Amino acid sequence: MGMGPDDRRPPNEAGDDDATRSRAGVPIVLLSRPVSTPNPLPPISEARMVDALGRIPLFDGLTPPQLARLARIASERLYGSGEAIFRIGDPSEGLFIVLEGTVKITREIADVGDETLAVLRTGQHFGEMSLIDDAATRSANASAHHRVRALLLPRRDLRDLMFVDRELANELLWRFVRLLTRRVREANDRLAMLSASSRF
Repeated sequence: MGMGPDDRRPPNEAGDDDATRSRAGVPIVLLSRPVSTPNPLPPISEARMVDALGRIPLFDGLTPPQLARLARIASERLYGSGEAIFRIGDPSEGLFIVLEGTVKITREIADVGDETLAVLRTGQHFGEMSLIDDAATRSANASAHHRVRALLLPRRDLRDLMFVDRELANELLWRFVRLLTRRVREANDRLAMLSASSRF
């Protein structure tokens, strides 16, 4: 009996799974799925997420239903000491909230070098500009000064939620404005000091 085209395939191509195939008799190992970042952690229960969010000063006073809506879009991230969370120019993922550890916010300043703009600890947050600025790229670097456990509220999901819940939107935006005003004032004071010191 003659052999059909399918019968002439090398044995490894005829019956192997997707992980290993051969080409010219040499086995080739294929990745069955792309390598993903280790930062996302397995999802935690909504009840635990609500409890964690309720302890954050930014969300102090929000109603249980509002906290539950935030919990449904949040994910937990883990970063090792010294690991970059994001860099200047990176697409803005969303709002980060520090649950454990310390985060350094830095920026390269001409004639000065890498300047620390802020050191954030448990309960503090960063990345809120992604909710206000449509440019949606990071304007500073963020890294884990010590091992960090954080929550990420994705930019698009949080914006959609704020569009639906106007009361939540008004409350959060007002808090963001007050925070950003304070940070801009502190940054201006720091730059003025650096400028003055560079003259000597």
